[in-house]
Amino acid sequence: METITIPKKEYELLKEANALLQDADFLRKLNRLAELLLAEKWGIVLSEDTSDLTEASMNNIADWKTERSVWDGV
Repeated sequence: METITIPKKEYELLKEANALLQDADFLRKLNRLAELLLAEKWGIVLSEDTSDLTEASMNNIADWKTERSVWDGV
């Protein structure tokens, strides 16, 4: 097994971050807070409805139908 050496303070911060990321309730609250702030500041509403992102609807976007370009192969 390989080992690395990091400062103890950094290790403690990583342990705390790991514990927070494993707290599903905290993450739900943080996500909800982000949604509220986006709605309040910029009027952006993140809905759970993703029906407009189906393959059929994405294929029918006229703006995406452009002529071929030399950059297509890049």
